[in-house]
Amino acid sequence: METSHKKQKILAALHRQFLDRLPGQVEQIAADWEALCSGVATADTLGRLHHLVHRLHGTSGTYGLHEISELTRDFDAYLHDLVTSGRAPTPEEQTRFATLIEALAERAGAVQDAPPPEMPSAPAEKKPDFARPFRVLLAEDASLFRRHVAVVLEGAGLVVDEAENGHIALAKARKQPPDLVVLDVMMPGLSGLDVLRHMREDEALQAVPVIVMTAHSTVEDVKEALRLGADDFLTKPVDPGQLLQRIEALLAGTAREEPPPHAITILLVEDSAIIRKLFGHVLQEAGYMVEEAENGAAALESMARSRPDLVLMDVMMPVMDGLETLRRMRQDETLRDIPVVILTAKGTLGDVREAMGLDIADYIVKPIRPEAFLERMQANIRRLALAHS
Repeated sequence: METSHKKQKILAALHRQFLDRLPGQVEQIAADWEALCSGVATADTLGRLHHLVHRLHGTSGTYGLHEISELTRDFDAYLHDLVTSGRAPTPEEQTRFATLIEALAERAGAVQDAPPPEMPSAPAEKKPDFARPFRVLLAEDASLFRRHVAVVLEGAGLVVDEAENGHIALAKARKQPPDLVVLDVMMPGLSGLDVLRHMREDEALQAVPVIVMTAHSTVEDVKEALRLGADDFLTKPVDPGQLLQRIEALLAGTAREEPPPHAITILLVEDSAIIRKLFGHVLQEAGYMVEEAENGAAALESMARSRPDLVLMDVMMPVMDGLETLRRMRQDETLRDIPVVILTAKGTLGDVREAMGLDIADYIVKPIRPEAFLERMQANIRRLALAHS
């Protein structure tokens, strides 16, 4: 396991390499866009351009360059549309994105003068305590980002096996099934979705937990990944610490310690009486106290009478939906710091992005197996217990 000091040095070096490569990447983006607009592009130009922009969008935020990630967000979505539709850029689009690329080049030049920021390490008491050094297969084609994530996971005691594309990832998984797989969706050759599809058709890999990583602009990929059997997903830019929490949640049954559940009260807000009964029963059987509310308005009334330790809340509800309830909680000084776990259906994944801006602790996608649901909730409760210790 890397020492904390050594880990910081490695992360700082990776950050510096990312900055050093940034101007050249932006120059290639500008050249490919000019070729595409002038009609002299080769068959591979659009694919390469999309891949470069998608990578910047997905990885820049991990290195603290959130402005670059935001600058490339719409461009990434637009190029995805060009790839799938086969159409050519309009004159208005040519002007719009040429201006965006100029802004991107200016920003890329500006950050070169700044030293890499110090990478803060996670507090020791919040570090996951896994029962054994689980093996995680990390499939991601961006080499610096892949190594950055691997260093963080290795620092938590996990064994990380890296793969730079889908073909290598699938071959490694078949040779030695890992305990968990982290898959980037967009990779050259065999995509993350293709890898997931092959895994779920392989008897030896069907039960291996899979977390997919994708950009905000490709929500449809998330839906497809969940349909194929992904256990969880993260949208880029990915915080490696958040990824570690998701891994902890999926491997929660093997963590060494669980906090005593008897002191935890959970407010379950869900308009479906059947789902309330199911989830409520699972939580009560695990020893937690459960209060129920059938919509957001009833939840606010319940919290005014008795403050819960954690709120588990559906998004789509009558009278007052989950997002409006969450907004009101964050505006209320007595409720704003209560952790909230959002329940969302596969068809409402777009709401997750808005919920993240309202400081949610986690989100759980329905439908979900009761065992997996309890593991996710226990992971959140462990974090709650550590925060108050």
